[in-house]
Amino acid sequence: MKTQHTPGPWGLEYDGSLLMPYKRGNHIVTAGAIAPDGASQEEKRANMKLIAAAPELLEALNDALKRISEAIRNEDIPIDLIPDKVLSKWETAITKAIAN
Repeated sequence: MKTQHTPGPWGLEYDGSLLMPYKRGNHIVTAGAIAPDGASQEEKRANMKLIAAAPELLEALNDALKRISEAIRNEDIPIDLIPDKVLSKWETAITKAIAN
C-alpha cells in the first residue's frame, strides 16, 4: 500500500498540538485540539490522541487484513471463524483512509 499521508509516528505536544515528522525534526501542524464547540478538555485530548495514532492504526489494520486474507486463502483458518463482513469493513476503512 502506497500512502500519501505524512508517515508516522505522529505525536502530541503537552498542549494537545499535533506533531508530524518533518525533514528536520517535528513540525506542529495544529495549535489546538479538534472537537465540537463546548467539548471538554478530555474529549479534545481524546480526539487528538486518536488522530495522532492514525498512521499506526492504518498500518496495523492493513497488516491484519493481509495476514488474515492470506491465512484464509491458504486454508490455515476457515472463513467461518471470521465474523460476517469483518474483512469488507476493514477494506472499506482502509480505502476511506487512503482514497484521493
